[in-house]
Amino acid sequence: MSDVGIPTPSDSSGQREMEQVKSLSDIYQVMDNLSPSVFAGLATIDGKVIYANRSALDAVGATIEDIKGQSVESTPWMAHSENTRREWRKALAAAAGGIPSRFEFTYQAAGTGPRTMDLTVRPAMEGGDQVRYIVTTAQDITERRRIEQLLGITHFAIERAKIALLQLSPDGRVYYANVAACKLLGYASDKLHGLAIEKISKHVQSIGWPTVWRRLQERSSLHYEAVYFRADGNEVPVEVTAIYGRFGADEYAFGFVADLSERKTAERHIHFLAHFDVLTGLPNRHTFLETTERNMAIAMHARTSIAVVIADIERFRLINDTLGRARADQLLQEIAERFRHYAKGQDRLARLGADQFALIITDMRDEQEVEDRVERKLKEVFGTPFLIGGNEIYAAAKIGVAIFPRDGSDAETMFQKAEIALNSAKKSIEKYRLYNLGMGEVPTDRLKLENKLRHALERGQFLLHYQPKVNLASGHIEGVEALLRWNDPEAGLVAPMRFIPLLEETGLIVEVGAWVFRQALHDYHDWCSRGLDAPRIAVNVSIVQIHRPDFVSCLRREIESHKAPHGIDLEITETILMGDVQANVEKLSAVRAMGCGIGIDDFGTGYSSLAYLTKLPVQTLKIDRSFVSTMLDEPNTKTLVSVIISMAHALKLQVVAEGVETELQADTLRLFGCDQMQGYLFSKPIPADDLVAKFLGSRPIAT
Repeated sequence: MSDVGIPTPSDSSGQREMEQVKSLSDIYQVMDNLSPSVFAGLATIDGKVIYANRSALDAVGATIEDIKGQSVESTPWMAHSENTRREWRKALAAAAGGIPSRFEFTYQAAGTGPRTMDLTVRPAMEGGDQVRYIVTTAQDITERRRIEQLLGITHFAIERAKIALLQLSPDGRVYYANVAACKLLGYASDKLHGLAIEKISKHVQSIGWPTVWRRLQERSSLHYEAVYFRADGNEVPVEVTAIYGRFGADEYAFGFVADLSERKTAERHIHFLAHFDVLTGLPNRHTFLETTERNMAIAMHARTSIAVVIADIERFRLINDTLGRARADQLLQEIAERFRHYAKGQDRLARLGADQFALIITDMRDEQEVEDRVERKLKEVFGTPFLIGGNEIYAAAKIGVAIFPRDGSDAETMFQKAEIALNSAKKSIEKYRLYNLGMGEVPTDRLKLENKLRHALERGQFLLHYQPKVNLASGHIEGVEALLRWNDPEAGLVAPMRFIPLLEETGLIVEVGAWVFRQALHDYHDWCSRGLDAPRIAVNVSIVQIHRPDFVSCLRREIESHKAPHGIDLEITETILMGDVQANVEKLSAVRAMGCGIGIDDFGTGYSSLAYLTKLPVQTLKIDRSFVSTMLDEPNTKTLVSVIISMAHALKLQVVAEGVETELQADTLRLFGCDQMQGYLFSKPIPADDLVAKFLGSRPIAT
């Protein structure tokens, strides 16, 4: 060992050298008994290895004989990194001058890969000021650096996350807030730190932090919507997910806070589009019906009458063609404004369509007063010309009137009677007409149609056609809708809109609806028995069916008559669901428990709210074809379609678009993230045999 400056018993130095050898042996023993994660070694002042402990040697699969006398730079710990060797040379020079130093390096451990070490290089002095050896100790800090890196990454992600995070101490004060929280609340980080949550949350302010903290400890987490106060005093709607955390003796509450401002704005926008006319700002037909019902109830209690009035602008198509759409729209806005002005807050208004307005006149005593007030309204609104684009335009209207309680006991009936009166006025020279029974006589051909329908079921004249519902992303058929058809021996296939309303009016829809359900079950099981990839079948349910007390039991009986899975879903129009909410929830929940999916058909044409949807066990919304057909031409409709899809997805609902007829419509819906489409672009409704031959078991039909 003399070649590296290690004294041996044969040296001429005698007893002093022997003592040094004994001292080094003691050092070696101490080094070998250190923690396995600590490397220790001894080197000459010119950087030659004298000794390395067992932990250091085992880490690189070496023995002391392999490295003794080598330059430390050439050992397995440093041979593969020039940067490490450079740091070693600087540390060696410093130690040779009596100055300790420290640096980190990474080496390739045998069998475990890269390890990071914290190396300290110290001089071993002799005679007080002469450096005799270089002592090295290295601590394995790989796990510490990994944890630090993970914490750094976590902190980086938290600080750059879009969702706000508040960490609260048990006394309800902010212990930590990320960048998003500071931005949401308008505080600098140091101003937010230590702030009581009651200063921020209206919810906590109202019930007290101790109550919130106790609930959080009991339940581990809380989820709710709330209102937070910003630093400037403004309020912001938020969604809060609060989590309780205990770390040793320390307890904290973590609040993940999402800004709901955009969603609330979108909901208000949806509500406006669903309840009001965009052009005039007046309520639409559905809102008008709601208002009519309320006013009828008030009138019933007060024992007075109300009049439902529908006004149709005469020659509006000619005005539109002559002046252009922009000027025609301006005329409609002016007409709406005059209705508002002369209503004086007592009458209820609506725009029903392109050229139709409606209003409710309250506190009527008799028919003569109705006529007087209608004539006065006509004069006030249409008596003077409208100034449109610098030109005076005279407009006129035909009016139909129905009187409650004389002409009906519900809003829909009153509305229909007013429409009948309007149609009668349009065929006459009179400006307005009040409804009378003679206007509502049933034509002879309607009676004949009703009689034929009563025999159609027993004679097997009804049949089902199926229209595919196609996944927009994959192009696969994911379901079909069963559509009722009537094959009249004399007239052939009769238009559904001609006979289905009559089935509902006469109550025949109950028997026919049961047949539809049975036939759909039969077709589904037939496809399965033939080894086909049978899609689920959606069956439409009418208001007459769902309101029957035995609706659920009848469906259960039909389903239980088939042993195999049934594959049937139900589609119910939006307006059907707006009756008895609790009863509908109970019935549909029972149907859902039988394995039937629930879809809301013609969504957007009614007036259901998003909050209402969360109460129903539905899985699917079907956007009405009227929106799909006009969305490319009407920006407001396009916006409404996009918002409906986004909000449905937020509620974890699938979205199907009806009436898709062009590739451009399909591309737009795909861009909006719509899940499925249904329409003539893919297939018209076809008989079951044609569906099997054309699609079932085939490749995707759209890409």
